[in-house]
Amino acid sequence: MKTLCGTILAVFTAFQVVAAAAFGATAAAEVPKNGKSETRGVLCLTFDDSHFDDWEAVMPLFEKYNARATFFARGELPPRHVAGMRRLSEAGHSIGLHGRLHVRAPVYLGEHGADAWLRDEVLPQIDICRSAGLPLRNFAYAYNARTDETDGILRGLGFARLRSGVYASPGDAGELNGAFPAAEAGEQLEMRGLGLGKSYGRGAAELLALLPRVAESNLVLSTFSHRICDNPPDNGISPQTLEEILSGAAALGIAVVGFDDLSAARPTPFSMTFKATACLKDYGSLAYVAAADSCEADRRKADLVCDGSADASAINALVAQMAAGRGGKIVFFPGTYVIDEWTERPWPEKRGGGKQFFGIAVPYTQTQIDFEGIGFTHKDKNTSLEMNGNGVVFKPSDRLWDAMEKDGRYSLVGGVADSNPDSSGRGYSWGFFTIKNISFRLPGNDKAIVVVDGIWTSEMACDGVQIATGAPFNDDSRVNPKCIGIRTCAAGNNNRRYTIDHCKLMGLGTGFHVAGEHLIMRQCIAQRCGYGYVFGNVPFLERWSQQVSNHPTTMVNCSFEYTWYGITLGTSGNGNPKYVCTLNAVDLNAEESDGYDAYKAWKERKLVQDLSGGYWLGEITYHLTSKANGHIPSTRNLWGANLAEGANFRTVNLAARRRGTTADRPTSMTDLGFGYFDTDLNRMVWRTEKGWSK
Repeated sequence: MKTLCGTILAVFTAFQVVAAAAFGATAAAEVPKNGKSETRGVLCLTFDDSHFDDWEAVMPLFEKYNARATFFARGELPPRHVAGMRRLSEAGHSIGLHGRLHVRAPVYLGEHGADAWLRDEVLPQIDICRSAGLPLRNFAYAYNARTDETDGILRGLGFARLRSGVYASPGDAGELNGAFPAAEAGEQLEMRGLGLGKSYGRGAAELLALLPRVAESNLVLSTFSHRICDNPPDNGISPQTLEEILSGAAALGIAVVGFDDLSAARPTPFSMTFKATACLKDYGSLAYVAAADSCEADRRKADLVCDGSADASAINALVAQMAAGRGGKIVFFPGTYVIDEWTERPWPEKRGGGKQFFGIAVPYTQTQIDFEGIGFTHKDKNTSLEMNGNGVVFKPSDRLWDAMEKDGRYSLVGGVADSNPDSSGRGYSWGFFTIKNISFRLPGNDKAIVVVDGIWTSEMACDGVQIATGAPFNDDSRVNPKCIGIRTCAAGNNNRRYTIDHCKLMGLGTGFHVAGEHLIMRQCIAQRCGYGYVFGNVPFLERWSQQVSNHPTTMVNCSFEYTWYGITLGTSGNGNPKYVCTLNAVDLNAEESDGYDAYKAWKERKLVQDLSGGYWLGEITYHLTSKANGHIPSTRNLWGANLAEGANFRTVNLAARRRGTTADRPTSMTDLGFGYFDTDLNRMVWRTEKGWSK
């Protein structure tokens, strides 16, 4: 097993560094150019205060000179400003934050404290940009007012460039005090800019007078201004001034770039400081990750760029760094992330001992680790390989898959058991793990693997997860039931919570193997799986579950199609018959597979089976259709011919509901719970043991 240091080293080798030749001879070779074959010096133009209409109007000027800038957004960030930030970012420019209230940081912090400054000035903007999937590494201080303390706080949040200002008149000896050698860009956090505009006594001529010294000494020089428009205010410039600056820089071979283009210098997530200070106690870090096949714009924005071979080690090192601090969120740009190695962890001794192998391992931690994919596009063409064509895809390499033991313990992404188990010795983790809008592709369904594994995780949320296999699903003898899509808790009654929403699993041995104290599933689908939904311990899967008695499991508007068994109910972890488990399935949708040669044997199997010996009770309302008969509603009971197996459940077939007058009520219906909308009464009535409800 690799040490953390060794893994981090592997990550650095995986980075795709984008840098100017101006950053030194050891920098990588992709050079920002201004129409010149050689770059000398760097100019970073920045603009403040959310003047998006002005800024977007001059985009053709930047394009004309192959130049980029950095734009800082101020205020509440309404949707139109977020949209403006996105357009600027997509055009190749850098974006950043300028504060919600636009207050002098040292003064506000001194009067109200660091917590209040973060809460009022910084974090609301971060939250909005996180929700919008906008990468953030840059912050500009209001009024350029800063201290070492504020720098430390912002760097702890993951900001890589902090812009302040140098107030020096044209010709002053200290006019270039904010400039620094381009070779040192990698370690430069503070970007001290010169003001552009009448308020600062500096226009195009004054700035151009400095640029020969910038080129000669290969310096990085930053500026700040505000609006770019005709007849600008005193703290802004005109488009004519901007073009004079861009033209003059190009003539000298000076690259005009955004802060994010100083990518050779960009601090990696491993150099960020996660401060355990009071002001950061509730906030983790944010990192953006791109794949080897992500688009160039996304690769340029990312904190970490995977190389397509060492992706697992790179992501694992990032996760470990976050877990050691205050937790955090990793946002994945669209692309394919290849898992090509396993990380070995012990399986708890009192759970049988042995080894467990993870692709991406979320360490035992009391923090929360979030994974989220952006650019999510659903392209279901009725095949298992087209479920998320343009989004974020994780998959094991063919080499890794072929080398797997058929019945080993493998988890593609999952939480690791505590190395120091709790008093029960079961190895629970108290970690929090979420995964959203990510697809997984498996080469087959014959190996024992859990794709998203929350077995040791105290709380887990899955939303928009899609899992598919590339294997045919025509012969159940070749499908391994231990090929599982999503698995939850091995834990007991300790306030554990699990939510699984909008997930689609296809072609697996078992779609969902779930249990827990509080488990809610909403709008999920298991399609072409051997077992759609398995609750608790069952003979054909490894005994591990602690389905908590007397706590509800709820399914809302979930479905299964073409499965051997739709729902399987297993025993609770303690196996004591005096404890019962409850299932409430609301508006379950099921589709029978009669009529398909490959699925003929399935028609004799039960859609719901109880292997627990009667531990379960609850209610299932469902709608059942038959593909063979043109998707018509079916009145077949979920429990098959032996209705006594479902005696502990109130089972209501929604397809059997009718409407009509009181006189037209059917007289031959025997199913309890049969619903009928009485048009004379203008309300529903129900078939009960004593006849129709009043």
